Amino acid sequence: MGVPDYLLRLMSDCPCELNGLKVLVTRPEGQAEALSSAILDCGGKVERLPLLAIEPNLSETDRGKLENSHTFSDLVFVSPNAVRFSAHALAPGKARVIAIGEGTAAWLEEQAVRVDLVPKRSTSEGLLEDERLGAMRGRKVLIVRGHGGRELLADSLRRLGAEVEYAEVYRREPPPPPSPELLAAWRDRVDAMIVTSEQMLKNLVELTRFDQNVLNTPLILISERLQNSAETLGFVHILRSETPYTGDLLVALCKQVTRQE
Repeated sequence: MGVPDYLLRLMSDCPCELNGLKVLVTRPEGQAEALSSAILDCGGKVERLPLLAIEPNLSETDRGKLENSHTFSDLVFVSPNAVRFSAHALAPGKARVIAIGEGTAAWLEEQAVRVDLVPKRSTSEGLLEDERLGAMRGRKVLIVRGHGGRELLADSLRRLGAEVEYAEVYRREPPPPPSPELLAAWRDRVDAMIVTSEQMLKNLVELTRFDQNVLNTPLILISERLQNSAETLGFVHILRSETPYTGDLLVALCKQVTRQE
């Protein structure tokens, strides 16, 4: 059996030499290692500033939904964290398993859960546009996610005739503020920043108090929606990555290296 396409897309050689580019990696603790290692392997430097803390938070009601997940038509996992904090209680049976994002699919495969559908675009919109989703009328859908978040996917599936429930398995907590030393030496220690969610972007400006050095630092984002938010918040230099995955983020960093040359 070959390697699935979504796993192949997660594998990437260095697209360029990063020439000592100092990159601020903002993913939560325990979820930044692969990206940080790739940056180092490609000749960059890494500064860490987690902009979210992820904590497990599973109610007995939601645990029951996971334990009876085989009774649903479709199980939709919105992130690797959704898998990370639910896999121990899953019983998918013959339910169709949908992973929003290649990283989410990889986590499911590691838990020996087959993946039936990974949309080409790693967003709720990408899933809704994917013709493989098929007719949803009469289907019972369980969306596995963190507490809160966007309602777009559930609302859209309900309009298509599906019955939708949530299992909310983790909570996003605010991170500690950056060290005074990092802010004082920001220009010397940070050449580019990678931010992959709107909450992380808001936390960055709040934790750094809209520091102008931060707003002037090149920012790598993963969607038009995030770009619009960043522009509203006052960021000046914005680059887009095609996806939140390591290979595409490295390509965006290479563009920043080219800009500096």
